[in-house]
Amino acid sequence: MMSLVNKDKSPRLFQFMRYFGLFVGCMAKFVSGSIFTFNVYQGDIKSLFNYTQTEVELQSSLLNLGLGIGFIPGVLYDKFGPFWTSAAGLIVSVGSYMLLWSTTKFVPFYKNNSWLMGIYFLLCGLGSAFTYMVALNTNIMNFDKKYRGTIVGLLNSFIAGSPSVFVQIYLHVLTGSGGTKYANFLVFFATLFAVVGIMCMLFLRIYTDDFQDDTVKIIPDNESINGTNTVDTCRKESQNGTEMNSISTSQDTSSSCFSNNNDELSDKDSMSLRQIVCNLDYHLFSWMFVFAAAIGLVFLNNLTTISKSVRLSQHDSVLLILIPISNAIVSFSLGFLSDVLKDKIPRMTLLLASCVLFTVSVLLAILKGSAFGVLVISTILCGASTGIIWTLSPTVMSERFCLQNIGRNWGMTILLAAVVGFGIQEIFGHLYDHQLAHAQGGNCFGLLCVRGGLIAGLVSGILSVLVCIVYMTKRRIQRFLAQRRSTES
Repeated sequence: MMSLVNKDKSPRLFQFMRYFGLFVGCMAKFVSGSIFTFNVYQGDIKSLFNYTQTEVELQSSLLNLGLGIGFIPGVLYDKFGPFWTSAAGLIVSVGSYMLLWSTTKFVPFYKNNSWLMGIYFLLCGLGSAFTYMVALNTNIMNFDKKYRGTIVGLLNSFIAGSPSVFVQIYLHVLTGSGGTKYANFLVFFATLFAVVGIMCMLFLRIYTDDFQDDTVKIIPDNESINGTNTVDTCRKESQNGTEMNSISTSQDTSSSCFSNNNDELSDKDSMSLRQIVCNLDYHLFSWMFVFAAAIGLVFLNNLTTISKSVRLSQHDSVLLILIPISNAIVSFSLGFLSDVLKDKIPRMTLLLASCVLFTVSVLLAILKGSAFGVLVISTILCGASTGIIWTLSPTVMSERFCLQNIGRNWGMTILLAAVVGFGIQEIFGHLYDHQLAHAQGGNCFGLLCVRGGLIAGLVSGILSVLVCIVYMTKRRIQRFLAQRRSTES
């Protein structure tokens, strides 16, 4: 059961603990960003264990897939709350990083068992997902919904910006050969996750005011969409028990799938798993995010491979910090502005813009990625788009698909994104190795080496734009029909 700490005798202490929880959440997000540093040490892994590009892509893909298994910590959070979720994250994160550290002591064995190292990376991603979910869900619930974009943006700016710090630590602070530096980096991450895990267990709690119904109804009462009466899918939990917030009567109460046409739902609403799975809006919104987010993951993890292929690896120290910095700046600024300008510029319009920018970013890399200036622009666009999509998507999801189930709902979405990203990265690795087999000297140079994998990302970007347009069009049609029926009645 989720533990709630309500305002009582000491309002000042209540507010202090709420904001201190936000600080702890920011630190947790900062450490969770460590999984996005794979590109800085993938070269050392490849040389130390003599892996092919396909094997290296497998490690990276499984790391992202582990983060994508956020469905598990999301469900655990919804059921048991922040303390036990933090404890589970602490065990999984520290244990998995120490397992990875052990691979540097048994190099001959792991040279022929890359799949086993891949499982360790999968567990690292899963551990980060626990920490990510605790920090995000707790702080979304602790603050009023009118600040939700700002809170999510602030948290996302820490997970977005931390890779630039970790990259500099790896390149300029840690010393020794590639294998030694890599091993020390893993111990460093294990220590950070241990510290932040304990902090989350001690200080992250749900600090909530008494329930206030701030539901915003877009569909008037007793109205239906497209001639079909609907039933609201969300139940409102109050101190007096559970009551149904009915929008209309249903002609077929035996139906297992219900429609949810509210733009925003009360923070105390909830949706069953079957209801959310049967919700077309949820699927359209999720797949929009999935196709867009997959581009960011693949582009980031293969940035050093791309730069090496076009003979720009001497600029890696610059390229590797562009995505985290642009991501962090956009995350915080856009999260705040989306709250302030919400009535003038809908969040979905900004999400559509991010899908377009992702697509343009990949297209630039495909056409002119060998030019340093163009690669810089492409990288910045990717970072900015990542900031938009990861900041506004959980914000919109919490508003439209029930805050009380944000852990489960958002977890399922990032799982889908990880699976699609896994597929694109495997395509990237196989196509790269195919070009490498025909190259001379054991190295593949030129855009042709990476163009095939980037084209797979371009297809994903185009799909994200199309799905987003379909979702926004569907919502507008629903509003128009509801308003017309309201006027006629």
